[in-house]
Amino acid sequence: LANEMIALTELIAKTKIEYPLRGVYATAQPDSVEAPYAAYSISLIAANLRTMQAIMDVGLRRYLDFLEGSSIDPLSARIDAQFEKAIAALDAIDQPLRVAVTEHPDAVRAARDEVLALLVLLKADMANRLGITVTFSDNDGD
Repeated sequence: LANEMIALTELIAKTKIEYPLRGVYATAQPDSVEAPYAAYSISLIAANLRTMQAIMDVGLRRYLDFLEGSSIDPLSARIDAQFEKAIAALDAIDQPLRVAVTEHPDAVRAARDEVLALLVLLKADMANRLGITVTFSDNDGD
């Protein structure tokens, strides 16, 4: 579950936000957003983040807190706060993502940066606390 959350967060940052923003040659690729004609790419990304946040709330948060013991600044609270920051940065983009990557790239970069900050918390801090090895493919040999 943690691997999939990390993989999805990386997909959001690099494929759903970064690629439309910069493309291959550092030029915007507005047609490469997730839903270019429906104009709800940002809503889809926010829904991905909210779903992962809900997964954290259902039980992963308590397990992280259990592993950490009593802490003044628990990792689960920092992760939750970063989910909120990333969602707020997406909500601050007041145009469809297809338009924003060319007309307001700074707002899109801000959202990308918040998702990347979340990725660091999940990929490094959470994985370390859980004692897992992050893998993105089936590693069982079949």
